Amino acid sequence: MWWSKKLILTLTLSLILLLFCLNNCRKKVYSKTYLLMNTLIEIKVLDKNKAHAQEAIEATIEEMKRIVSLMNIYDKKSEISLINKNGKKGTIVSKELLEVINEAIRFSKLTKGAFDITISPIFKCWNFGSKNPQLPDKNIIEEAKKRAGYQNIKIIQKEKKVVLEKGTVLDLGGIAKGYVVKKACDKLKKMGINSALVNAGGDIQVIGNNFGFPWKIGIQDPRHKKKIRKVIKIIDKAVATSGDYEKYFILEGKRYHHILNPHTGYPAKKCISVTIIATTAFVADILATGVFALGPEEGLRLVESLEGIECYIITANKEYTSSGFSNYVK
Repeated sequence: MWWSKKLILTLTLSLILLLFCLNNCRKKVYSKTYLLMNTLIEIKVLDKNKAHAQEAIEATIEEMKRIVSLMNIYDKKSEISLINKNGKKGTIVSKELLEVINEAIRFSKLTKGAFDITISPIFKCWNFGSKNPQLPDKNIIEEAKKRAGYQNIKIIQKEKKVVLEKGTVLDLGGIAKGYVVKKACDKLKKMGINSALVNAGGDIQVIGNNFGFPWKIGIQDPRHKKKIRKVIKIIDKAVATSGDYEKYFILEGKRYHHILNPHTGYPAKKCISVTIIATTAFVADILATGVFALGPEEGLRLVESLEGIECYIITANKEYTSSGFSNYVK
């Protein structure tokens, strides 16, 4: 009778494989690229129905635009601008912006201030967009540091009110992409999409699998733009990378990049690139910046203390990986 059990098992597995293939073969890829936040946003959906996929993509783009409008510091009427304008008076905000600020404060505490959404006054000292960059005066940086500090953000949770003290201002530019990607995936799920990828300039989150296989994401070599250091495989996860090659200038042979250490007011020195794998692009985005500013040893310790988080850190002469990172490597 052993042969009959083996036959039944073989037939069962064949049937499962057949159903799996039929289900996935009926799906097609529908995608759209859209410019938002000065970044190309790619939405890729796997679905059996073209009309449904396109409807989901368009609805998601509208949701992303709505979220961006709340956090646009260049729009004087946006919620973030009103928070900065009202300062100590306080500003009642939407649930989305409250979520962003609450999470930002939480991770500021976890990173001991290495991640901080009040760093804007210090960042402006550096003027990274200038054609003739110069090092800012130390005294100017010290003055700017007095206006920074997540401790100056006070939230009255019941009223959904945000209060800023000591002339502090908020700038969510460093984490907006991650949050927008998260909200895009939330919208796609609500629209009945169970396989998708959303990419906002390297902040990536995926829903489900890619025709039955994990989504493959390449991690760029920080010193060779066209070279891939690692390929990771993810399902229902997110990836974000922060590197010293994104915005920088070279002065007297030294690289000065845009990822600042809030405590010193100068570019963080110890990392070249930090990649975070997390459940959402929002968390991955925040931690990529926070771990970069912390440095490899302290950053790795933080990652190991957090559930569901993995990291890949590149320094000038060494690589660091969290204990579970190898599970995602191709």
